[in-house]
Amino acid sequence: MAPTKIIETQKREFSQVVEKAQKPIVVTGQTVVLDVRSRFDYGLNHVENSINFPWQNLAESQQSGELLKDQRQAALRLALLGLNPQTPVVIVGNGPAGLGEEGRLAWNLLYLGFQDVQVSSIEAFRKIMTPSDTPPVLNEKPWPVHAKLSLQI
Repeated sequence: MAPTKIIETQKREFSQVVEKAQKPIVVTGQTVVLDVRSRFDYGLNHVENSINFPWQNLAESQQSGELLKDQRQAALRLALLGLNPQTPVVIVGNGPAGLGEEGRLAWNLLYLGFQDVQVSSIEAFRKIMTPSDTPPVLNEKPWPVHAKLSLQI
């Protein structure tokens, strides 16, 4: 008789991401667009008023990809961009030509408690792109992190 294999799986709460992916991207006056492409690509042309913010800004190191151990530090970095968990966010990247950077940042924001996160390829925004500098944003007050542990990988 062969041994029985037991596999434990944890249900992940990705329904929000799936629902958002099936609807058109919504950008309002309150929406913050985060661009995860390289600083060079961002400098050449980016979505008007977007912020260059690669996922590595919320990681201990690029090599390990490990989340920042100090979640308060992650919240502070996002607050300095004018973000809090109620801020609607659209993350743009290279889409199929990239390495999934936008998905990585989206997961990170959802893990940190963000409610409204959408992901798109930069190609969807070609008509509203500019090489002009983005004006400075107003900082948010630091906020407590209520991590969604069910999204931990």
